Amino acid sequence: MKVRYGQVKDYAIAKNIWKRCFTDSQEEIDFYFENIYNRKNYLLLEENSEIKASLHENKYDLLINKNLISSFYIVAVAVLPEFRKRGYMRELIFYSLNNARKNGYSFVYLSAINSDIYRKFGFEYVSEIENYSFDIEEIFYEKIDKDIEIKYITKENFENYLDELINIYEEEMNSYELYVKRDKRTFSNLLKEIFNDLGEVYIFYKNKIPKGYLIFYKKEKIIIRELFGKDRNIIETILAFVKSFKEYYSKVEINSPCGKNLNFYFKNQKKIEKKVKPFIMGRIINVLEFFKSTKISLKNIRILVIDELITFNNGVYLFNKKGEVEFLNSGDWDLKIDIGSLTSLVLGYLDIDAFIFMNRVTVKKIEQETKNSLKSLSLKKNFIQDYQ
Repeated sequence: MKVRYGQVKDYAIAKNIWKRCFTDSQEEIDFYFENIYNRKNYLLLEENSEIKASLHENKYDLLINKNLISSFYIVAVAVLPEFRKRGYMRELIFYSLNNARKNGYSFVYLSAINSDIYRKFGFEYVSEIENYSFDIEEIFYEKIDKDIEIKYITKENFENYLDELINIYEEEMNSYELYVKRDKRTFSNLLKEIFNDLGEVYIFYKNKIPKGYLIFYKKEKIIIRELFGKDRNIIETILAFVKSFKEYYSKVEINSPCGKNLNFYFKNQKKIEKKVKPFIMGRIINVLEFFKSTKISLKNIRILVIDELITFNNGVYLFNKKGEVEFLNSGDWDLKIDIGSLTSLVLGYLDIDAFIFMNRVTVKKIEQETKNSLKSLSLKKNFIQDYQ
């Protein structure tokens, strides 16, 4: 059995594995392999000269606690049907995670169809999406100010607008503590994916200044992937623009970062169905480096971390009075936590009280001051919509 990264000869095989294991259309598969696929990020398990399982490690830069870290998104984890239930997936993910640590990564993420599968590998939820569903008639904004210009962005001209889109996105993300750093390459790939799926993109200007954008699909209903505006007036304008399609679509669905509370833009909030859905799972690969690179710190606490997969992480992390952290192979501790729970805790999916209530941590003795510090540790506003 051999685990290795892709070679030129593996292109057709990789494409065939995707086709056999997933439900994507041929157009979606072709798009991915023509625009996103990189053999250097294609990890495969080979036995008897036959590829039996594979995954893709697509590189992204993340901003965590305002600090830039390199990461990758694990996608298309696949074992061919005739080789399943033989431990190949475990071997592949084990290699990916340990190799990531060796190459300096401290955090990776994925979007799971079945979260239980990935919890076995130390992944846990770190980010949610707010989903709103409503009748289009519930939008009561009707008029668009004459000083607001709307530009339709196409696959032929989108490169001319990347700087403006990035500016709007970055301003939107200013209040978030975990998100993808979108440069021109990242945003370009996102838009290519949108256009390939027949999505539409519009930028909204006020006094010639870009103030917001809308990315959506027109299917059996209007599905909004991103709706960002720099002020309330722009968001109301975007909603009025959406309502202009009411002759053709009666339903609207909006996917939004958590904390946006878009239901307050509607007069009758009882008619707006709001759901919060878990979306992105993450995993800390190197605990010490993660704490240092993200500048997430505590004071006067000893945390014992248990990691069954990456055993290098096992040990006590001592935070001193200055908030500096050091690693000890062993020693006394105040808080005992597994790697998945630690990931979820520090990235704000749940706070320390919730973990204590669910018996997902073991506490020996924590002073109230330290407990308050643990509560403030969690990063509360996270958003990741980049998953190719």
